[in-house]
Amino acid sequence: LLRRRIELMISTITTLRTKLYVANLHESDLEKCSHVLMKQLLFPSREDQYFFSFTRTGEETSLILDEGTVFEFPEYSLTIVKTAWRALSVSFGSVGYTGTGIVSSLSSLLAKAGINLFYLSTANTDFILVQENKLEKAVAALKNTFNITTEGDTHPTDAAEQEDIFGRMKQNLRDVNPTEVIFKPEASAEPLFCTLLPDELHLCSLPRENRALCAYGILKLVFFCENPHTFFSVSETEDEISMLMSKEALAFFPDDAMTVSELWRPIQRFKKTSYTEIGVISALSAPISRANVPILYASTFLSAYIFVQQKNTSVAVLCLESQKFRVQEKTKEGEMISPRASSPQVPRTKTGSSSSKNFSREDEGI
Repeated sequence: LLRRRIELMISTITTLRTKLYVANLHESDLEKCSHVLMKQLLFPSREDQYFFSFTRTGEETSLILDEGTVFEFPEYSLTIVKTAWRALSVSFGSVGYTGTGIVSSLSSLLAKAGINLFYLSTANTDFILVQENKLEKAVAALKNTFNITTEGDTHPTDAAEQEDIFGRMKQNLRDVNPTEVIFKPEASAEPLFCTLLPDELHLCSLPRENRALCAYGILKLVFFCENPHTFFSVSETEDEISMLMSKEALAFFPDDAMTVSELWRPIQRFKKTSYTEIGVISALSAPISRANVPILYASTFLSAYIFVQQKNTSVAVLCLESQKFRVQEKTKEGEMISPRASSPQVPRTKTGSSSSKNFSREDEGI
């Protein structure tokens, strides 16, 4: 019954033709890359096959870039994961953002097929990134359950040609260290610490025609943020512009320029050991999905983050702790405490409904 409900929620999964790369930008190189970043944020030159994501946390600045954009960055200003990725775009049907468990189901199917993935939630679409040489395998794992449409060729780039592309990029490269082991939390010999961060974030959807109105706010948060440890993310594809920002950051944007969700809290996952981990998203998402709690998810170069609505924070913590994860809360002063010391236990909820003033994001059980 749950599987059938999820099938109805997803109208189409589309394999995008654009090759993507995951990169890290060191804070000291931000000024050197200011021209290309401003161009991508405010004046993207390509309307189609475009994908750009910028995420800054207290630990890193992580980027997801299409191949054309990578070549616009100054030489050796980026560290790039040495593999090409292809994105599966998840579109939702008439049920819309009213359920849970969608990406938990998707990530579980891909984990069973031995496929690692990056994941990015945006305001209107979810993107599952798989290594290009595993795209056909990923499509095969999903097509018996979901309607799949394909843009471009699903065959991977020839290995020698891809190696030549990496050479011409003239960027620092990070090997992927492949693994075939499916992650199981109960099998871990070390404690799996997740961290509830102090950030309170809004998910915002920006209409393209309002981009110029919001230019000051975007540039302020990317280049002149007073607190570089504050979480901020902006993602743009050919279909949308989506941002995650603190409630204080909303003051930099005109009223009514964006649709704005209620508050979300980020939970940082335990230490990442490989770019080819299999089953981690499924393991993190499944217990929260069973409690009917909506989730967003964002993979980054160094880590990954689960986002839960602020009202569901305690439920999500209890769900994770029930599956051998250990959750600690980081205060605004940087102190680590038990999350139960700062927030009461919330009973298991029946639904994950939202009461946002303008915009709600309700369907992720990632």
